[in-house]
Amino acid sequence: MSSNIYRNLLIEKIGKLSDDFNRSETIFRDQEDKIFHPGEFGQYRERAVEELLKLCIPQNFGITNGFIITQDNRKSTQCDLIIYDKQSCPKLVDSSHTHFIPVEAVIAIGEVKSQIRSRSEMETILDKMARNKALKHLRNSTRTTRKIYAPDEDNGLPFDSQYFRFDAIFSFVICKSFTEMPESGFNYCADVDIADYHNFIASLDVGHCAYCCNPSWEMFRVTHNYHYPQTRRELHNQEFKAPIDDEVPLAIGLLVSALYNHCKMATLVEFDPVEYISDNVVR
Repeated sequence: MSSNIYRNLLIEKIGKLSDDFNRSETIFRDQEDKIFHPGEFGQYRERAVEELLKLCIPQNFGITNGFIITQDNRKSTQCDLIIYDKQSCPKLVDSSHTHFIPVEAVIAIGEVKSQIRSRSEMETILDKMARNKALKHLRNSTRTTRKIYAPDEDNGLPFDSQYFRFDAIFSFVICKSFTEMPESGFNYCADVDIADYHNFIASLDVGHCAYCCNPSWEMFRVTHNYHYPQTRRELHNQEFKAPIDDEVPLAIGLLVSALYNHCKMATLVEFDPVEYISDNVVR
């Protein structure tokens, strides 16, 4: 039996998100079907998604847009959504109100789109997310403030975001619709590590993409709608699921559940401002 209060709040936010997706197409497209103010177009949708996700993540995590930065002077491309640990680091904002989040604090990233019209467009989005996600390939000596034990990974070992799923950034796409997923799944460039593949693709209209987990090393039934691309470096198959008839689209319900659980389980990394400020750190 579901909670009427929580469910109805979620339905309200999903309805607003759907309306805002439709309204943004009307407001920001001209008579030639071209977007005439892409910045405002994107922010309009992102705000609606942010309101939805605020219902679904613990309050000690923040949501913003902006850039991920690292202590060795690398920077991500702009991220539509960054979910970060508010208690572990500052949110850096410049004079133009651009937000910069140290990678140590980043828990999840998301891309917000209206209609993804082709396989190549989707794969461009996924490749961008993967390269941003790879910024958290930190050294094994990285200090953590929380690391929850997962028996199937034996992750009491040092930090390793390419091996342990809760050390890695959770990445997702949320959109109104997307083109049909190829039978073998969406492709990545050869230099993208499997740990940096997307976790979840959710749409309001056409369904979602996750994974089918059937690890050869474990004797249990196949797990569908699995939210991690690999376990112990074993790649899982991408899987598409069509929508079901419900006021809460299955894609959205699974996404918010997966995000909540990842936030609760994610490894938290210690942020040291000295490492960002000085090249001559004395230990």
